[in-house]
Amino acid sequence: NHATFELQSGIMTNLDRIKHYYSNGKNSIILLVRPEIEQLIKLRYPDLIVNPNNIPKGKYINGRFILNRKFDLDIFPDTPSDDDIMTPDLICLHYIWELPGMSNVQICYDWTALGLIDKSSNSCLIAKDANVKEGAILDTSKGPIIIGKNVTVDIGSLLQGPLYIGDNSYIAPGTKIRSGTVIGKNCKIGGEVSSSIFYANSNKVHDGFIGDSFIGEWVNIGAGTNNSNLKNNYSNIKFSFDGNETIDTEFQFLGAIIGDYTRIGISTMLNTGTYIGLGSNVFGAGFQDKYIPSFSWGRDNQKTDLNKFLETCKKMYLRRKKELSSIEKEFLQFLYNKK
Repeated sequence: NHATFELQSGIMTNLDRIKHYYSNGKNSIILLVRPEIEQLIKLRYPDLIVNPNNIPKGKYINGRFILNRKFDLDIFPDTPSDDDIMTPDLICLHYIWELPGMSNVQICYDWTALGLIDKSSNSCLIAKDANVKEGAILDTSKGPIIIGKNVTVDIGSLLQGPLYIGDNSYIAPGTKIRSGTVIGKNCKIGGEVSSSIFYANSNKVHDGFIGDSFIGEWVNIGAGTNNSNLKNNYSNIKFSFDGNETIDTEFQFLGAIIGDYTRIGISTMLNTGTYIGLGSNVFGAGFQDKYIPSFSWGRDNQKTDLNKFLETCKKMYLRRKKELSSIEKEFLQFLYNKK
């Protein structure tokens, strides 16, 4: 239910980076997405052009796509300089599990690219209305810490950079957040988190460990839940997107990939390389399956009731003073009926 340009590994999403480097007063950005998420993307980005009927033509120059001038939509300079047309070294992503491991480097890169280094003190940038309470320790020896607007870091928390905490998030007392972690807007985080990405509106506010993991939006992780991110024999971790074919990630550290709207019960045990789809309700004793499809209910992966699921989504939105739109509801119904 997301486009690749929405992926985030540092301070910015991929789309944020495109806007930062190439968008100005004269230029527009065109988003091309698969048809089933077109309306969702239009809802999220009302100021951008999504899937136009007539796509501007262009040409490649040294591996970069340049739109024809007559459309006046060029996202690159009209007359590229030698520096402009040189193909830079690029980070090429193949799988979503590569994102958390990139965050250490990417936070530092964004920190410099956005000019935050000039606005900070000792590699730490804290919004004026953020509240860092007594006894909190901010360690920037490994990289910068960025704390967004209206964030509360409660007493005795330990934050280790590189780290980014988005606006309106809450860090519970005694929380330990290790380097390479990205926390989106409106999240509630507690316990221990290491090298993980939390998208907006997700909760893991109680004790428990989440490491080397990718957590979607509107996810709730119950108290005492832990994930393994290292196998006992230290071998490469294998991953499956369908429960059948496995892929050697070539990673020694990998936790869980958890889709949007998923809820995980208290004291749940997640194995290395666990995949949990969208809209699942995961609970039960012992280690959970490494592959849990979307809209699963309980330990036996029964299918959740759609109406109850949508009612829960509405309640989650209300807790953040938001409303589940008809477009989002229809898309969730579409995904549910595909299963």
